[in-house]
Amino acid sequence: MLPITQQNDQMWVDARSLHQALGIGRDFSTWINARIENVGATENEEYAVLDSSPILGNGYNPKPRIDYLLSIDLAKEVAMLEKNDTGKAIRRYFIEARKARPIIDKLDLERKPLKSHWEDVHRGTPYRTTTSIASG
Repeated sequence: MLPITQQNDQMWVDARSLHQALGIGRDFSTWINARIENVGATENEEYAVLDSSPILGNGYNPKPRIDYLLSIDLAKEVAMLEKNDTGKAIRRYFIEARKARPIIDKLDLERKPLKSHWEDVHRGTPYRTTTSIASG
Protein backbone atom coordinates (compact mmCIF):
# COMPACT_ATOMS: atom_id res chain seq x y z
CA MET A 1 0.00 0.00 0.00
CA LEU A 2 1.31 3.46 -0.87
CA PRO A 3 0.21 6.06 1.67
CA ILE A 4 -0.32 9.58 0.37
CA THR A 5 -0.22 12.52 2.74
CA GLN A 6 -1.28 16.09 2.26
CA GLN A 7 0.82 18.83 3.84
CA ASN A 8 0.95 22.53 2.99
CA ASP A 9 -1.38 22.06 0.00
CA GLN A 10 0.93 19.41 -1.44
CA MET A 11 0.44 15.65 -1.68
CA TRP A 12 3.49 13.56 -0.64
CA VAL A 13 4.63 9.96 -1.11
CA ASP A 14 7.34 8.13 0.84
CA ALA A 15 10.09 7.30 -1.69
CA ARG A 16 11.04 4.02 0.01
CA SER A 17 7.43 2.84 -0.24
CA LEU A 18 7.42 3.76 -3.94
CA HIS A 19 10.74 1.93 -4.46
CA GLN A 20 9.29 -1.19 -2.85
CA ALA A 21 5.97 -1.01 -4.75
CA LEU A 22 7.83 -0.67 -8.06
CA GLY A 23 9.92 -3.75 -7.25
CA ILE A 24 13.21 -2.00 -8.02
CA GLY A 25 16.24 -4.31 -7.99
CA ARG A 26 18.83 -1.61 -7.19
CA ASP A 27 19.46 -0.35 -3.68
CA PHE A 28 17.25 2.54 -2.64
CA SER A 29 19.85 5.33 -2.32
CA THR A 30 21.37 4.69 -5.77
CA TRP A 31 17.92 4.50 -7.37
CA ILE A 32 16.40 7.62 -5.76
CA ASN A 33 19.48 9.79 -6.37
CA ALA A 34 19.56 8.75 -10.03
CA ARG A 35 15.83 9.41 -10.48
CA ILE A 36 16.01 12.83 -8.82
CA GLU A 37 18.90 13.73 -11.10
CA ASN A 38 17.12 12.31 -14.21
CA VAL A 39 14.10 14.56 -13.74
CA GLY A 40 15.96 17.58 -12.37
CA ALA A 41 13.76 17.75 -9.27
CA THR A 42 14.08 20.66 -6.86
CA GLU A 43 14.69 19.92 -3.19
CA ASN A 44 12.14 21.40 -0.76
CA GLU A 45 9.71 21.96 -3.63
CA GLU A 46 9.32 18.57 -5.30
CA TYR A 47 10.95 16.44 -2.63
CA ALA A 48 12.10 16.64 0.98
CA VAL A 49 15.12 14.91 2.48
CA LEU A 50 14.55 13.40 5.92
CA ASP A 51 17.98 12.97 7.41
CA SER A 52 16.85 12.18 10.95
CA SER A 53 15.95 8.63 9.96
CA PRO A 54 16.98 5.63 12.10
CA ILE A 55 20.62 4.63 12.20
CA LEU A 56 21.56 1.63 10.04
CA GLY A 57 24.13 -1.00 10.88
CA ASN A 58 25.75 -2.20 14.02
CA GLY A 59 29.28 -1.89 15.25
CA TYR A 60 31.72 0.94 15.05
CA ASN A 61 30.53 2.86 12.01
CA PRO A 62 26.72 3.16 12.00
CA LYS A 63 25.29 5.28 9.19
CA PRO A 64 22.12 7.35 9.25
CA ARG A 65 19.46 6.25 6.81
CA ILE A 66 18.32 9.05 4.53
CA ASP A 67 14.69 9.03 3.46
CA TYR A 68 12.78 11.15 0.99
CA LEU A 69 9.23 12.39 0.57
CA LEU A 70 8.25 13.04 -3.04
CA SER A 71 5.50 15.31 -4.28
CA ILE A 72 2.78 13.27 -5.93
CA ASP A 73 3.73 14.82 -9.29
CA LEU A 74 7.37 13.78 -8.89
CA ALA A 75 6.33 10.31 -7.68
CA LYS A 76 4.15 9.94 -10.78
CA GLU A 77 7.05 10.94 -13.04
CA VAL A 78 9.46 8.59 -11.25
CA ALA A 79 6.98 5.69 -11.58
CA MET A 80 6.73 6.26 -15.33
CA LEU A 81 10.52 6.25 -15.70
CA GLU A 82 10.46 2.54 -14.84
CA LYS A 83 8.68 1.88 -18.17
CA ASN A 84 6.77 -1.18 -16.99
CA ASP A 85 3.20 -2.18 -16.12
CA THR A 86 3.72 -1.62 -12.40
CA GLY A 87 4.94 1.92 -13.05
CA LYS A 88 1.91 2.58 -15.25
CA ALA A 89 -0.45 1.22 -12.56
CA ILE A 90 1.14 3.36 -9.88
CA ARG A 91 0.92 6.42 -12.15
CA ARG A 92 -2.79 5.72 -12.61
CA TYR A 93 -3.13 5.37 -8.81
CA PHE A 94 -1.59 8.83 -8.33
CA ILE A 95 -3.89 10.32 -10.97
CA GLU A 96 -6.92 8.88 -9.14
CA ALA A 97 -5.59 10.18 -5.82
CA ARG A 98 -5.24 13.64 -7.37
CA LYS A 99 -8.88 13.48 -8.51
CA ALA A 100 -9.95 12.53 -4.97
CA ARG A 101 -8.11 15.49 -3.44
CA PRO A 102 -11.04 17.96 -3.54
CA ILE A 103 -13.09 15.48 -1.52
CA ILE A 104 -10.33 15.17 1.07
CA ASP A 105 -9.90 18.95 1.25
CA LYS A 106 -13.59 19.33 2.07
CA LEU A 107 -13.20 17.00 5.04
CA ASP A 108 -10.75 19.49 6.63
CA LEU A 109 -8.61 16.72 8.10
CA GLU A 110 -5.81 17.41 10.56
CA ARG A 111 -2.53 18.32 8.95
CA LYS A 112 0.72 16.93 10.36
CA PRO A 113 4.30 18.06 9.76
CA LEU A 114 6.15 15.96 7.17
CA LYS A 115 8.48 14.49 9.80
CA SER A 116 5.49 13.31 11.85
CA HIS A 117 3.99 11.71 8.75
CA TRP A 118 7.24 9.90 8.05
CA GLU A 119 7.32 8.59 11.63
CA ASP A 120 3.71 7.37 11.28
CA VAL A 121 4.43 5.61 7.97
CA HIS A 122 7.45 3.81 9.34
CA ARG A 123 5.51 2.69 12.40
CA GLY A 124 3.05 1.19 9.93
CA THR A 125 0.23 3.60 10.72
CA PRO A 126 -0.13 6.20 7.96
CA TYR A 127 -2.49 8.85 9.28
CA ARG A 128 -4.23 9.39 5.99
CA THR A 129 -4.50 7.34 2.86
CA THR A 130 -6.56 8.68 -0.01
CA THR A 131 -6.60 5.33 -1.74
CA SER A 132 -4.30 2.34 -1.85
CA ILE A 133 -2.51 0.03 -4.22
CA ALA A 134 -1.12 -3.39 -3.42
CA SER A 135 2.63 -3.51 -3.83
CA GLY A 136 4.34 -6.16 -5.93
